[in-house]
Amino acid sequence: MVIKQEKIETTLKNTSSWGINVKIYSKNIPQADVLSEVVKTVVTVGNGAKSDIEIGNALGKVDRQGRYYRNAAELLGFINNNKNTAVLTTIGKQFLLDPSINNPLLLKQVLSIQIFQRFISFLELHPEGIDRNNMIKWLQEVTENASKSILHRRINSISSWLQSLEIIKITADKLSLTNKITEKISILEVTEPDEPILPKTSDLNEYSTVHQRLSNANEVIAYYKDSAKTDRANLAHISLVNDIAKRIRDINCIPKANQLIDLASKIYNIDYIFEMKSINLDNERSQLRKGVSQLFEYRYLQDLPQAILVLVFEKPLSTKNIWMLDYLSSISIIPVWNETGSYNTINTYKNQINFLIHNRQSS
Repeated sequence: MVIKQEKIETTLKNTSSWGINVKIYSKNIPQADVLSEVVKTVVTVGNGAKSDIEIGNALGKVDRQGRYYRNAAELLGFINNNKNTAVLTTIGKQFLLDPSINNPLLLKQVLSIQIFQRFISFLELHPEGIDRNNMIKWLQEVTENASKSILHRRINSISSWLQSLEIIKITADKLSLTNKITEKISILEVTEPDEPILPKTSDLNEYSTVHQRLSNANEVIAYYKDSAKTDRANLAHISLVNDIAKRIRDINCIPKANQLIDLASKIYNIDYIFEMKSINLDNERSQLRKGVSQLFEYRYLQDLPQAILVLVFEKPLSTKNIWMLDYLSSISIIPVWNETGSYNTINTYKNQINFLIHNRQSS
């Protein structure tokens, strides 16, 4: 799976009767049930098919189904379509080097689609599994109005794609996440920063709150986006993010990120937000101060008042700034630092983050 710093190309913004971007447009939800046939669609376009009729004929399907599969390939970012003329995109040409279900690029593009991100978060809230009726109710809540038959078709496509990718399973008529999800997804990228990264419910009121807070904070969001781009170009920062993400996956939890937040995860049913900082003797205090403000603002913007905040830095603090460990603790931010390949924190927090430090004792 592609690591975190790579840019996701698919951006989906939607309006709704709420007047805000919380419901998902129908055009951004696939109605092509068989993912392997979507792969074949990309191959077909690569071989010269352009119209929905030509695509349908190549797939052995009627024109309407040809249109569904062409739209699915377009939604994945593998083709562009203009006036019923399909052409491969640059990323589509790249995919054709290995046009298979097992190509990590396919998984990356599927998970860049908003409906799949929301569906995985929805299933996280139901580890015991969810039946079809409740899936339909959820889909009816988070997408624009559609008939029951269309809702069933959408659920078929969404669940079929994720089953093909071994992300979900069906047991006793209930659908749930598989254990393989943490093997296949390094970090689940939430495409939009105004989407709840760790939703507590499937209620759109929660999505509305987060969207409104992010909309009201446009200036600070623009600043943090630029800052995040700078941080994520730093090799030490990338290493910290990927290493912490691996430790989260090791306990079968899903690390998530967006354009602002380095990492967030629901761990043992508790929400965590992580900010990573590379430091040196000259910038220790400024980097930690910056991390503090980011963590508090992210927690507010994401409407996660109970989330545990963790500030991770690449090495122990210098003697002159060691006092900042107590300062961070006094404002309920857990300081974590890398110490020759292992992570450490002050004794107060060892139990809360033992998944990072493996109960390692302080030196």
